[in-house]
Amino acid sequence: MLTNALNTAVSGLNVAQRSLALVSQNVANANNPDYSRKVAQQESVSLGGNAGGVRISEVRRIIDQFLIDEVRTATSNAERYEVQNGFLDQSNLPSLTALLQHLAHFGIQRDGKEDSHIRLEFLLADESRGKNDNINYNFNMNVKYMGKLAS
Repeated sequence: MLTNALNTAVSGLNVAQRSLALVSQNVANANNPDYSRKVAQQESVSLGGNAGGVRISEVRRIIDQFLIDEVRTATSNAERYEVQNGFLDQSNLPSLTALLQHLAHFGIQRDGKEDSHIRLEFLLADESRGKNDNINYNFNMNVKYMGKLAS
């Protein structure tokens, strides 16, 4: 009888040790991109109607769907911005530095704030907003078109 009790206790310690090993693997692999948590499912063992200890029936992988969705969203956004950046690079729009140099060429300075200069700045700002809206519209139409081609 004492031997059965000791065997039951040893089986419990063995299962606890294996479960602790799973926890340490979970912690060690938590930063991996394909991380999934592992959990040991324990079940009791009976020998002839008497308690015989415990064992691990299975090790289950638990995947956090929220984290997977967040990774997919972040990856999708990063790819979208990369494509948009490539599209803008090909659009041959002048850089901000070139626009400021162009304004300086016309003698527009914010210090003087002459009326005609301020109106010209507003016109340039409106023109750049219009070009930006046009670029965004064309980009979004190209993305929709590529999506239709892919499906």
